[in-house]
Amino acid sequence: MILSLIILFADPVAISLADDTAGTPGNTVTAGGAATTTGGSIGTGNGTVVTTGTSINVSGAAITSGPAITSGSAITTGSAVTTGSAVNTSGRTTGTTKAAISTTGAAIKANDESLWYNPKIPMKKDYQKLLWENCQEKKLDYIDMLALISVESNFYEKCSTGKCKGYFQISSIHFSGLSKLLKTPNKPLDGAVNIEWGTTMFSWALHDKRTKGFTGKKLRDVALSIYQRGTGGYDRHGINKKYLAVYYKKRDIVLSWFKK
Repeated sequence: MILSLIILFADPVAISLADDTAGTPGNTVTAGGAATTTGGSIGTGNGTVVTTGTSINVSGAAITSGPAITSGSAITTGSAVTTGSAVNTSGRTTGTTKAAISTTGAAIKANDESLWYNPKIPMKKDYQKLLWENCQEKKLDYIDMLALISVESNFYEKCSTGKCKGYFQISSIHFSGLSKLLKTPNKPLDGAVNIEWGTTMFSWALHDKRTKGFTGKKLRDVALSIYQRGTGGYDRHGINKKYLAVYYKKRDIVLSWFKK
């Protein structure tokens, strides 16, 4: 059961969530940029760090002021900016530098299957990866979206309940509009298409004006209720407690799949 939309094709984002019935933050890490060195060299040996006229840029910040040479200890000249790493007194770097990591899915170790693939999820591996990538692109919580699919279709790609179709149970009144807006085939029972449509629609619910001021679980609850009831239904009835009770049971199951 899904929301209804008013499609305004002149503006790609001007799709409002209206009165159709239907049926958040993930593991994203960002840092401004990779650490780089210019104009000099950094040497490590016999506990020595040598910096000669070097500029180190971590997340766009400059480190050093003129030459610095030390032996057996770490020296910092200028403003020290460390992103996720530590320098010990032997001049050796420990920890990991969180740099050059994007929130676009492709750059957040999308090839690291442990972040998105689980054989317990009754969904094709390619679709698990596609869902992960859509979540990173739209800044959605991957676990939340798996739980939503579980509630709506029980992970059955070809699920058809009246006019509602696919993983996210998209209503038929949206097919044409979503297809044109997102430039996808008009194939709601195609898992890849349905994943793109469903994550897009939940993203709209998550950023609806009715969620303003909410964070954490409250934000998720309001967005899920908007997704399930539609904006008009939410305005009339508010939070859908019965729907959320089922959702959180499903979410607990999904979470258990990822526990080590």
